[in-house]
Amino acid sequence: MKLALRTLMIAILLLLFVRHDVMAQSQPERPREVGVGLYVLNFGALDINEGTFTADFYLTIKDSQPIQDDSFEFVNGTPRKINTTDDYKEADTYVKVYRITADLTTKVDLSKYPFDSQQLPIRLESKVESTEHMVFVPLDSKSGIDEGNSLPGWSLGALAVDVKEHYYPVFKEGYSQFRFAVTVSKNRFNAYFQTFSSVSFTILVCLLSFLLGPDKLHIRSKITNVALIASGMFFKKLVDRIPAVSYLTFLDKFMFLTYSVLIIYILVNVYVTYLQNQNNDGRIAAMQTYSVYVLAMLTLTLYMGLFWIYL
Repeated sequence: MKLALRTLMIAILLLLFVRHDVMAQSQPERPREVGVGLYVLNFGALDINEGTFTADFYLTIKDSQPIQDDSFEFVNGTPRKINTTDDYKEADTYVKVYRITADLTTKVDLSKYPFDSQQLPIRLESKVESTEHMVFVPLDSKSGIDEGNSLPGWSLGALAVDVKEHYYPVFKEGYSQFRFAVTVSKNRFNAYFQTFSSVSFTILVCLLSFLLGPDKLHIRSKITNVALIASGMFFKKLVDRIPAVSYLTFLDKFMFLTYSVLIIYILVNVYVTYLQNQNNDGRIAAMQTYSVYVLAMLTLTLYMGLFWIYL
């Protein structure tokens, strides 16, 4: 009886041991977590024609294993200079701090130009370990933008720091990607004044020309005709500032509306000329009284609608 009990107990213990071993083998090993922090000291000039900018920043990496200098890469640019400023171990964690100057690229969105906002991203990936073995974790305490940072012509906005998996179908592997992105935007008043002030003044002069009497119709017509030609030349000059894109920018829509408004002014002058040929003095007097007010309200409504819909 005792022998039977001992045999049963040994069998139970062996079964439990085998089951534990099988479960341990069936559970996949969790990927190692590597902390990454990025602190920007300075952004260089943003070139919207090339979609490039420069950045000077500190990169902090914390890992449970020794950190190799060539174990990471920037997927949206090339480092110009890399210096190791600190290298130490705290408890069981290896820490390295790099000072990096890099030439980086960004996808430029000009759909709202000249009131556009752009993203300045810095994207970091491991060169040797996929997400099966390692994932990045943001170090919020080591990430940010220096207070003295500025970008000529732009205002620095929201900062976003996150990590995602970048899957490569060619290699059938995914790599952890650390993403640091800053939104920059233009001052809307300055952008309007620098881009559209000349056009706005031209429209105002054309509107005021409708205060001239019917006997000055030839002067009024010359003003609107010249304004239409000048607007086309001015638009060509503005377009030369930005790269060719496959979509309409806000500048394109603004100038298309400007052409339409000026053509309406020209058609009004043509209609008054027709009335003069018909000797319709009553209709001419009515046009002279109300045309400037109607055209002013129509122009203001159209431009306000443009800004309301597309900005």
